[in-house]
Amino acid sequence: GFRRRAWPVLLVVATLLACAAAWPFAATFPALLAATLAMGMINAVVEQVNGLPIGLTYVTGALSRFGRGLGRWLLGERHNGWRVQLVPWAGMLLGAALGAWLQQRLGLQAMAGSAALACLLALVSRFIPRTWQRGYMPR
Repeated sequence: GFRRRAWPVLLVVATLLACAAAWPFAATFPALLAATLAMGMINAVVEQVNGLPIGLTYVTGALSRFGRGLGRWLLGERHNGWRVQLVPWAGMLLGAALGAWLQQRLGLQAMAGSAALACLLALVSRFIPRTWQRGYMPR
């Protein structure tokens, strides 16, 4: 049967980011296109956490789901699943700040760090037991 694994996607993402980092500065559009494609593909790596949908690249969606859950919690609803939305949103905020800082100093070559991180995550995720991954990558 078909078995979804995160590591092949992460390797493709790392390759796209490495290509973007190595692209000549005279033609930035192909590099940005590769980075955008990689950013979209990363959503296939983690689609849900404990049955709750989670978007990795949509800042407003993650923030909206977090805010909605917080509002419901303040109204007395005691379901705590909404808190998982804070993790990707905080990660996106930190990543945006760090990415802006690195881009200002290194330009497109800053994506080499993202490519290296994606490679490391691919290696680590290659050894995560399949049973642990089922809750994050539904069929």
